[in-house]
Amino acid sequence: MVPKLCPWFQPQSIPPYDSSSFICPLLHRLAEEVPCVATYLNSGLVSVARESLGVLGWRPVPRILPRPIWEPVPVPCPVGPLGTSFQRVIPEDGAAARTPEQVRRLIFCTGKVYYDLVKERSSQGLEGQVAITRLEQISPFPFDLVKREAEKYPGAELVWCQEEHKNMGYYDYISPRFMTILRRARPIWYVGRDPAAAPATGNRNTHLVTLKKFLDTAFNLQAFEGKTF
Repeated sequence: MVPKLCPWFQPQSIPPYDSSSFICPLLHRLAEEVPCVATYLNSGLVSVARESLGVLGWRPVPRILPRPIWEPVPVPCPVGPLGTSFQRVIPEDGAAARTPEQVRRLIFCTGKVYYDLVKERSSQGLEGQVAITRLEQISPFPFDLVKREAEKYPGAELVWCQEEHKNMGYYDYISPRFMTILRRARPIWYVGRDPAAAPATGNRNTHLVTLKKFLDTAFNLQAFEGKTF
């Protein structure tokens, strides 16, 4: 059983206080005992359901997704991956992965925002300078695979990008775990919406403005120059 936990984050037509995108408390309550995933791929959903059934029996595996998808999201799923194991982390497989020494920024993310990032990267022509890695499993945290990705791009800035507000998404959960992996030798910069009292604005135009703002920051390669972590 893989129930979808919908954080009601797409705020175009709902009041702000009817939203509930408080993901971090859920992750802490799971205490690394129950897997928590944010996969959009059907192959990932099938794989995690199959594997969790063998390990956990009939215990549920939370799957965190936005409630509605207002615009079509290209999530192709060939038949082949349905017979493979669940990918806890999906690494960059484009131009950046072929020339890791030229990559200036490595963006970690999870969920739907990945597709916004890929679209923005393509529009700015930064496929060779910015790598994007997806965390499909959030809890238990995939320390080994995240470390491997960070070490693959030794000269790149590390960024965590999320669509939720800073105090409501994954950042408070993943940040100390990244620091454990990196031994505080490299910072993990935050890119996303500023802290807020409500998870949603209730206004589509405001939502799109803040989306554009943090996407611009994600691909501004000078955004963190001179800043301390």
